Amino acid sequence: MRLMIMLSCIALFTLACENSPTNPGTPSQTDTVASDTVASADIASPVADTGSAVDAESTVPDPIPFYLGGERPATYHMPYDYDGKTAVPLLIALHGYSHHGLGFDLYFGLSAYTKTHGVMLVVPEGTINKSDKAFWNATDACCDYYSSGVDDVAYISELIAEAKTHFNIDPKRVYLVGHSNGGFMSHRMACDRSDLIAGIVSFAGSTWWDPTDCGNPDPVAILQIHGEWDTSIMYSGLKPYQAQPGAPATEVEPCLKDKCTTLFDLCLNDAGCAAYYGCLVDCSAQANPDACYTGCWNAASGPTRVLWMPAFTCGLTEGCYGDSTQSWPGYPSAPEIAKRWSALNGCQATTTTGASKDLIEGVPGVDTVIQRYDDCPVGQEVSLWTILYGAHSPSFTTNWAPAIVDWLLTQSKP
Repeated sequence: MRLMIMLSCIALFTLACENSPTNPGTPSQTDTVASDTVASADIASPVADTGSAVDAESTVPDPIPFYLGGERPATYHMPYDYDGKTAVPLLIALHGYSHHGLGFDLYFGLSAYTKTHGVMLVVPEGTINKSDKAFWNATDACCDYYSSGVDDVAYISELIAEAKTHFNIDPKRVYLVGHSNGGFMSHRMACDRSDLIAGIVSFAGSTWWDPTDCGNPDPVAILQIHGEWDTSIMYSGLKPYQAQPGAPATEVEPCLKDKCTTLFDLCLNDAGCAAYYGCLVDCSAQANPDACYTGCWNAASGPTRVLWMPAFTCGLTEGCYGDSTQSWPGYPSAPEIAKRWSALNGCQATTTTGASKDLIEGVPGVDTVIQRYDDCPVGQEVSLWTILYGAHSPSFTTNWAPAIVDWLLTQSKP
C-alpha cells in the first residue's frame, strides 16, 4: 500500500487544521477598542509656584501607546476597571500557525473575559513566511519552516517589558496562552524566560523533543491541554526520523501492524472497524479519494470511530504516513510534557484526578479529564487536561475562557 493511503483523511478528523490554506494577509490592527486604552495620569502644571515657566517635557508623562510592539504591532485590551493604581496580571495570547491574533482572540473568547476580570491582554502577531503564513519560531518542529531565525523569544520578552513600562503590571503574574504553534511558543518562553513567566496554557502545542534543549528553567506553572483525536499535533507526540535516501515508500498497513500492533488489531478484530478500514483502502485507489474518505467517515458508527482513531493517531506518531526519504524533528507527548515540568517544578511524581469539565461542543456531557500533579509548590501547579475525542481545533463551550484564565490567575511567582 502506497504512502498516500489515507493521508487525505486527516482532514476528516480535525474541525479546522491550523495549516488550512488561508491567506493571512497583513496582521490585523483593528482589534484595539479606543475605550480599552487607559487615559494618561493627570498632567502636572507646566508652571512652577514662582510663576516661572518650567520644561514641559519633564512634567508630561509618556503618552499611552495605541499598540505595543513597535514595528511588529500587538493589540492590547485593558480591564474595564483598570485605574493605574492596582497592579494587574498580564496575559499574552499566541495564535496558531497560519492564523492571526484577532481570530485567535475570538476563537478562545479571551478579551471578552479578561476585560471583565481584571487582566490586561496582549495579542501579538507572528511574522509572515514565504508561504504568506504567520508563525512563531518556537522549536525545530514548529514552525520556522523557512529558517528565518526570527527571535520571537526576544520579541515577546520586549512586549512584556513594554507593558510594564506603560501600565501597572504585577510582575509575579505574567502568563501566556497559545494554540498549536502558539502552544509551542508558550513552552519556549517558559524554557527560555522562566524569570518572566509565571504560568502558561498550551492547547494542542508541544515542546522540544530533547528535554536538554529546554535547559534548567525556574518553576513555571504549566497547563497542557490536548485532544486525543488531534491529527495535526498528536496527543502521543511525534518521533523524530532521520531520512533514508533511496528508501522505498512507506507501506501504511505493514507499519501499523509493526508499530501499532495492539491498537490496529483491535480495529481489525471488530467487524465495523475492519469494514471502515477496508473502505479507506478502496478509496485510496481512486484518483481523487477525499470525497470517498469523507463518505467512509460519515457512514462509520461512533464505536467504529473510537476503535479506529487510536490506531490512526498511533500511525501518525510512529511515522507510518511519512515520507521515508525525508527527515523530520519530533516532539513529546502531552503526558510527557506534564511529567517533565512536574519534575522541574519539584512536584511529586503522582497525580490526582480532578472533576471532569465540559469544554467542547458536540461531545455530550463532560469531555475533559483533569490530572494534577501532587504537592507542587504554591502557584507552580502542573496539570494535564485530556479532551476525550478532541480534535486540533474543536468548537468550545462558554466554559472554555473562564476555565483557562481562572486557572492561570491561581498561579504566581513566589
